[in-house]
Amino acid sequence: MKMILINICKILLGIVFLKSSFIKTKKPYQFYKALEDYNFFKKSNLLLVLSTFLIVLEQLLCIFLILPSNPIIFLSLGISLQLFYIFLLFLNLGRDFKNNCECFSLNAPAVVTGKNISINIFLLISIFIIYGCLIRY
Repeated sequence: MKMILINICKILLGIVFLKSSFIKTKKPYQFYKALEDYNFFKKSNLLLVLSTFLIVLEQLLCIFLILPSNPIIFLSLGISLQLFYIFLLFLNLGRDFKNNCECFSLNAPAVVTGKNISINIFLLISIFIIYGCLIRY
């Protein structure tokens, strides 16, 4: 019974990341422009590669969450992805952005608030809990 609950939580979390990654996949240039507004990297080829890499990482995380897989891989992907977004949002807390990709408003909101950061922290904690439950059972 516990494994069924863990798998349901994995699938639900995978769907959250899947929805976010599909929007970013449909609008990669808007996601690039949104990341550009965050002033983490200046206009460069590195930012273009980073935005593409983040979209691919998020899609891989969806696959590892929805399908049975190695929990170590999904843990490392989830932690790295969420820590990057939390760091990026924390650096831009309270800023208003003109470019917004409407990427599920978790990772690239129009205005960064504490709610956005706390939702990303909740997703990070959820990944830890699911991983801990997978290792335990």
